[in-house]
Amino acid sequence: MVSKLFTLLALPVLALCAPVNQSRATASLQAGKVSFYNNCPHSVSVQAFPGPGCSAGAGRTVAAGSTWTDTLKECSGGNTALKVFKSGETKPMQFEYGLKDKMLWYDMSFIDCIKGTSDFSRCSGSAWAMRGNDKCHAWKCTGPDCCQNGYCDPYATAMAQQPTAGCGTSEGYSESQLGVIIELC
Repeated sequence: MVSKLFTLLALPVLALCAPVNQSRATASLQAGKVSFYNNCPHSVSVQAFPGPGCSAGAGRTVAAGSTWTDTLKECSGGNTALKVFKSGETKPMQFEYGLKDKMLWYDMSFIDCIKGTSDFSRCSGSAWAMRGNDKCHAWKCTGPDCCQNGYCDPYATAMAQQPTAGCGTSEGYSESQLGVIIELC
C-alpha cells in the first residue's frame, strides 16, 4: 500500500524533472540557397552584408527553432557576410559565403564576438555548424575548439592558415546544385 502511494505521488514529481524536448529544425540543403537554422532556445538577430554588386536585405530576428533562407548569389566584389547577434551584444559572429567561378566558398568567423578575450559567451549560440553539399567540407564545433574550425584569433591577428572551404565541380556539383547550411546551438 505504501509503495503504491509513493509511486502515485512520485510520478508527477519525476515528470517535472524530465528534460523538455526542445523543437529543432531539421537542416536540409536547398540548391541555390543559404539556410540559417536557429536551434537555440532564444531569438537571434541576423543581418546580411553582401559583397559589392549584390543588394543587401533587411536585418531580421530569427526566432528560436526557426529558419531564415536567402538566395545564394555571385557578387562581383566578394562574398556575403551574415552577421549574427546575440541579444544585448554588439559584437557579431559571422558566417561568410558566396559563389565565384562556379565554386561555393564559405567560412565562419568568431573574431568580432571574442575580440580581446577567449570568452565565447558573447557569441550567438553555444555550438556552430556550417556545411555545403554532402561531398563538401563541414565544420561543427563548440566553444574554444572552434578556433580550429573558424577565424578565431581572440586578438584579431592574422592566422597562418585561414579555414575557408570551397566546393564545386571538383566534388561533382554544378553551380546550380550548390547550397549552404548554417546551424546555431
